[in-house]
Amino acid sequence: MYSEEQLMVFTKVVEKGSISQVALDLNRSQSAISIAIRNLEETIGYRVFERLGKRLQLNPQGEQLYQLCQRRIMALGRLTDIAENLHQAIESEITMYIDCEVDPLPIATLLEKFHRCFPYTQVVMQQTWQSASFFIVPEDFVIDENNSHSCHLPLYSEEVFVPISGAIADECTPYIEVPWGPKSPMKYHLMTAKPTAALQMILANMGWCWIPHYLLADYRIGSDYKSVASIEPITRRYVAGSVQDKGPALQWLVDQTLKSEQGINYDAK
Repeated sequence: MYSEEQLMVFTKVVEKGSISQVALDLNRSQSAISIAIRNLEETIGYRVFERLGKRLQLNPQGEQLYQLCQRRIMALGRLTDIAENLHQAIESEITMYIDCEVDPLPIATLLEKFHRCFPYTQVVMQQTWQSASFFIVPEDFVIDENNSHSCHLPLYSEEVFVPISGAIADECTPYIEVPWGPKSPMKYHLMTAKPTAALQMILANMGWCWIPHYLLADYRIGSDYKSVASIEPITRRYVAGSVQDKGPALQWLVDQTLKSEQGINYDAK
């Protein structure tokens, strides 16, 4: 079996291209370096270098071995980073629940930065906020003060919902409520994960619906949709919360999310 020492010498000879230079760098004799390379070749059963004058050149088998050595170095580095994370008590996983009405773009921006800061912490989305270590939910959700989540939940954002209908709707025709419509906008609202499907229903003149205002940026009022003037927009408040026992990664996520009173700060460094 080849040794760590043999692979280290092999890698350095590849990068320096000279046994004499490697011997100088490692404060060893040239014969010791040559013996290490020869022992490696005997162990693996094939030659890895071809001599071109005074320099050594990798052959195809040597190229493959060098690539494997590079991958091995990267894997060892990753293991070292993971070990350091464990030593610092950085979580290996954070669970998250984000209400479907919340604008997803700021969340995506935050998670990109989170993964740069905590590359070995996995974020897992949950189906219910009660099972998540971090969540953003409507303020009117009933929160049990006896559970493990924070009781005092700071404001994350406010979303304006506007009533719209298909652009071809007749002003004199009574509007028909779609399934997630206005009788219970806090529960049967538009699923923002599928805005196109909802707008297709509206544009087919099936009725009217509450739409989060941020979703309308890419649509033209009057051509793609029209406002229902007889109904006032509604505003819904969203709060952010987490479990009380927070590790470094979760604490960072909470702090960055609530850095500004308006929600996520895009410029946070």
